[in-house]
Amino acid sequence: MRHAPPAILTHNVSVAFDGKPAVSGISASFPDCAINAIVGPSGCGKSSFLSALNRLNESVPGCKVDGNIELFGAALGRFAPNREELRRTVAMIFQRPVPFPLSIRRNMEIPITEHYGRNRQETAGRCEAALKSVGLWGEVENRLDMPATQLSGGQQQRLCLARALALEPRILLLDEPTSALDPMAAGLIEELLRELKSQMSLVLVTHNLAQARRLADTVTFFWMKDGHGYVAESGPADTLFNTPREDVSRAYFAGHIG
Repeated sequence: MRHAPPAILTHNVSVAFDGKPAVSGISASFPDCAINAIVGPSGCGKSSFLSALNRLNESVPGCKVDGNIELFGAALGRFAPNREELRRTVAMIFQRPVPFPLSIRRNMEIPITEHYGRNRQETAGRCEAALKSVGLWGEVENRLDMPATQLSGGQQQRLCLARALALEPRILLLDEPTSALDPMAAGLIEELLRELKSQMSLVLVTHNLAQARRLADTVTFFWMKDGHGYVAESGPADTLFNTPREDVSRAYFAGHIG
């Protein structure tokens, strides 16, 4: 029986800025319908690697990405030939919420109409469904025309998540999505991620090892060597946390370094 390809497969991926490597030689596999955590100390290139997966790095002057990236068995360029299509199917959520400085309604309507057209009824339906999927509809349904920036931090992050989900992505990239939130709001986001993994592949960059232990199905551990990040070890979360092979992994997960 032929097995389905991983959601993301990278081979020898390197990211450099003005000729200085941020990460080098990254070969990793991230299965579909799973939470795939990327952990490691600050400065080891986790976010730089994550941004390469949907070509977000290309907007940074002096950035160069080398190596091969495949999504569901297809080369990145063949999977989504243009950046607009790629960003729709490989969505990203950032450390700090980034709502548009517009109403809650317009935050949802703009990406929906750009990708699906201006059918008002369909747009309203997609907006409501996405807000319900992140547990936000009941909190905002009677104030959709208020500025999104007046929402709490946790609500803003859920709005950004709903905005991405409205476009039906197949992969969701998350760069420290709860680090700027209070524990209650962070808990709501974590619960949403557990629910979403039945529908898509999630790649979660986190400095919070306790969070990775709670959520992750697989873990990819980045470390530093010669001034740039590399993959020190990767595998199923239980294996990596309980019986890591590498000395540096054992020391990091035990809290002795990093």
